[in-house]
Amino acid sequence: MPGKTSTRWTVSLRISILSIFIVTLATVVSVVVFHTYTRNREAALAASAALMDEVGEKTLERLKWLYEPAYALVDVSTEIAGTNGKPDLATHPLDSALLRAMELRPTIKSAYLGFSDGDFYRIWRVDDADELPHAPPETRFSILRIMQRSDGSRFSLHKYLDHARRPVGSRLVPVPRYDPRGRPWYKMASRLVEAHLSDLYVFAGNGTPGVTVAKRFDGPTPGVFGVDIELEEIAGFLARQRFTESALLFMFHSDGRLAVHPEPTKLTRAFDDSDSEAVEFNTVEALGDPIALAVVDEFRSLGTGFERRILNVRDAQYVARVDDLPDRYGRDVHLAIVAPVNEIVAPVLAAGRSAVLFGAAVFILFLPILVWIASRISRPLARLSSEADQIRRIELDDPLELRSLISEIADLSDAMAAMKSTLAAFTRYIPKTLVARMIESGVVPQLGGERRDVTLMFTDAADFTAMSDTMEPELLAKKISHYLEALGSEILKLGGTIDKYLGDGIMAFWNAPIASPDHARDACEAALRCARQSGDLNAGWVAAGEAPMPTRIGIHTGEAIVGNIGSADRMDYTAMGGAVNLASRLEGLNKVFGTRILVSASVKEAAGDGFLFRALGRVVPKGRREATGIYELIGRNPACARTAPSDAATGEQADYCEDWNSVFMQYLDRNWSVAVEGFSRLAERRADDLAAQFYLRRAQEFLESPPGPDWWGIEAFDTK
Repeated sequence: MPGKTSTRWTVSLRISILSIFIVTLATVVSVVVFHTYTRNREAALAASAALMDEVGEKTLERLKWLYEPAYALVDVSTEIAGTNGKPDLATHPLDSALLRAMELRPTIKSAYLGFSDGDFYRIWRVDDADELPHAPPETRFSILRIMQRSDGSRFSLHKYLDHARRPVGSRLVPVPRYDPRGRPWYKMASRLVEAHLSDLYVFAGNGTPGVTVAKRFDGPTPGVFGVDIELEEIAGFLARQRFTESALLFMFHSDGRLAVHPEPTKLTRAFDDSDSEAVEFNTVEALGDPIALAVVDEFRSLGTGFERRILNVRDAQYVARVDDLPDRYGRDVHLAIVAPVNEIVAPVLAAGRSAVLFGAAVFILFLPILVWIASRISRPLARLSSEADQIRRIELDDPLELRSLISEIADLSDAMAAMKSTLAAFTRYIPKTLVARMIESGVVPQLGGERRDVTLMFTDAADFTAMSDTMEPELLAKKISHYLEALGSEILKLGGTIDKYLGDGIMAFWNAPIASPDHARDACEAALRCARQSGDLNAGWVAAGEAPMPTRIGIHTGEAIVGNIGSADRMDYTAMGGAVNLASRLEGLNKVFGTRILVSASVKEAAGDGFLFRALGRVVPKGRREATGIYELIGRNPACARTAPSDAATGEQADYCEDWNSVFMQYLDRNWSVAVEGFSRLAERRADDLAAQFYLRRAQEFLESPPGPDWWGIEAFDTK
């Protein structure tokens, strides 16, 4: 079928020569590499299991380093005499010991005593990242006391110390809102005897997640002693333990709640500003990490931790391990370690690649010679194939120049060059663009046609007959060819098909042979560009003292028969039907109304609001029986956002068009005197507006002798 290429499977000569050597080498190397990779992969996975054991042990040791000092501080402090005593406004017996503990152990964030009557005493280390309102910039420690007045009301006193424990400020809060008895650590520890680790919650001091080691103490006013531990330290430790680029270490509960994540921001999901205890901690399911979810699902399916499992997640394999942590470091908390298998075996792959590269290097040393020989033979054939494809696309401008020492290729090159030059000569007599589009669309050049909605355009040069009588034929032919080429190029740019050249005019249509959903709009755009080209040419000719060639254009959208008309040995791809005749008649009516471009109502409707039109009534052209609404295409609509600066109607044109439409409505409504006055005013504004003069005469005639009730403003013409 024309325009279609063969689907046979073929291989070039150069590829055939090279393929034999490449396939042989690839087969040998693949067998060796596969065998080596399989054995080394298992060794790498075994090594990763040992590495996971090491990471798990290091994590447990880190947890001991993190939590045990807090347990020790809680146990010792609750046994010291005076611990259960309430602080006064100046100090507490544990001040020095607690301050020193926080200086030596950065993981201990704060220590405090909460009493059963609501009193509270806390020392909090202020780090650089903490934001503490009302505290001086040099504050290193904040000491908070919440106490009762004699009348039972409560107040809080904040005392701020610098690095040397020197007071740098204080603040009194008359009515504090904080009550230790409502905090999770207090509720938990008040029910137990031994020191215990709380569940994860949000610290009231700085809003960060953490846990508390707390223990109950007795005395005149019993209470709970607690030490806060932020989880950023263990989160950072987990992040640093990645033994591959994408390895992931995290802690979770059996119900899916996250305990620690290397990215602290992923630990919590939302906060309720009204109650810091109402924080919603993230779950593995809500985390959106399919790898972490696969590890937890495997843990749930087994009901316990596991040493090494291979998991398949999204077409990739991961090696995973889950360790059950002691309750002392978190109730029902498990440590998960997971890493991509391909990153673990990456060194194995690298070694395999090195072996492949070494073997290939030897082959590559000889490959350039083979490639050079194959290319010398195949390059001319590839060039001829490219030339044949250009000929198929009717691209015949560049001559074929190809030399080869192989006689068969040289003969083929000469024959193709002759064919290309011959076809280039014949395209002077046929519409090359039409043939190219027919090949592109797969249209078979056979007699017959089809009904199709098309937009048709006819152009004509005004006063061409008179000009041709006064010019030398050679100059006339050169001038008209220049004119037709300028207009034809604009039509082709907008997707139009040039049917034929009619002496000084052009017949063109859109939407065939290639369908175009915006064919009416494209035709209007092409008409404006043709008018602009004509204006530029005429300006040059007038400046040179030559006669101008003003262009008249008629456009109509309608159904026509489009196809090949003629005989079997010579045919013409054209459009036929009443729509064609109407477009031609519209071009001729430009002489009556003194317009450049006339379009039918169907064109205006299909073109949309991107253009400015002037209504010129309904007409019955010669040879037609039905009336057709006609409009003058002024330019692009300046009120439309899509309008480009080129070919846009001016503000004066838009105002004139608006005034015209207003007067024309008075004319159609039989307000003859108003119409006469309006058309007179328009004719004075534009002395060359033949349409205003035409309807002024009609309005004057109807003012003197009104038409009958069956008058609908239709004008009939008996000349082309």
